[in-house]
Amino acid sequence: MLEKDKIVTQVILNSAQEQFKKFGLAKTTMNDIAKFAGKGKSTLYYYFASKEEIFEEVIKMEMNNMFNEIRGVILKDIAVREQLKSYIITKLRVIKEKKNLYTFILEKEINSPILSSYIAILKNSYDVKEQKLIKEILQTGIEGGDIRLPEDKLDIFSELLISCIRGVEIDILINNKYESLEKEIDFLIEFFIKGLQ
Repeated sequence: MLEKDKIVTQVILNSAQEQFKKFGLAKTTMNDIAKFAGKGKSTLYYYFASKEEIFEEVIKMEMNNMFNEIRGVILKDIAVREQLKSYIITKLRVIKEKKNLYTFILEKEINSPILSSYIAILKNSYDVKEQKLIKEILQTGIEGGDIRLPEDKLDIFSELLISCIRGVEIDILINNKYESLEKEIDFLIEFFIKGLQ
């Protein structure tokens, strides 16, 4: 893809991202995206076959951005306790900032079976990356002597930790509990760490 094409594509995706956050997939039109991007509708159709295809790319971009931001933050910390705290706080903050977009996905606004399956594939890919990242954090804790966890329990424990965090994510998205939950992060981490010492 030429540099100009990349720039135009990114402008379209950024504009679509804003429209989807405000109005959701169903209420956003190609016209809305084109107008917000300062492009003609024909330009959108040159790069994307449909609004759903744009939505797929926006979700992919969101997931990659969130993962990269989380990874970048936790790599600055050495202690497993601080890595876990950075991981949870960063993830919850990003979800809070993108609440509208994630809520649309969570509420299954997506009716297209093709789009739903694509989102499921992206989510699965993100889940694999996330579990690998949590395992790396736990491995750091094991190697540093902060936690004790048998090697054969690493997979199952990382899955359990992710499931607990997902429960917190749902509370943020549905019940708007970010402020109260943020204060409990240290308690949650201590709970996990003490159980592994």
